[in-house]
Amino acid sequence: ICQSDEISGLLPEPEDQIDDIIDEFESSVDDGDLVGDGPGASADGRLVAFGHMLEEAQDYIDAGDFASACEQLEAAYGKCDGSSPPPDFVAGVAAVQMAASIQTLMDTLGCE
Repeated sequence: ICQSDEISGLLPEPEDQIDDIIDEFESSVDDGDLVGDGPGASADGRLVAFGHMLEEAQDYIDAGDFASACEQLEAAYGKCDGSSPPPDFVAGVAAVQMAASIQTLMDTLGCE
């Protein structure tokens, strides 16, 4: 076995990783482990916007546009990483895992 075969087996393909992240997002929202974060009524809109950011990254990955996917994932990461600025769009016990999953995908894509 060559080294590249060993490395390629460690992480799923980017398409599978983003699918898993979106599934994780949806199930965490359904379970109440991930909620919108923001003042007043903005929290619900921010949760929806975060989901759209993930879907847009998925579209870029599916199209093979990894540079645009990286930009979108970086923006999404900034909305769930617990640091401000920018303000987070989501909160809850699943937010840390969401940030870690996005970071892993960015690493897979070689995002700068």
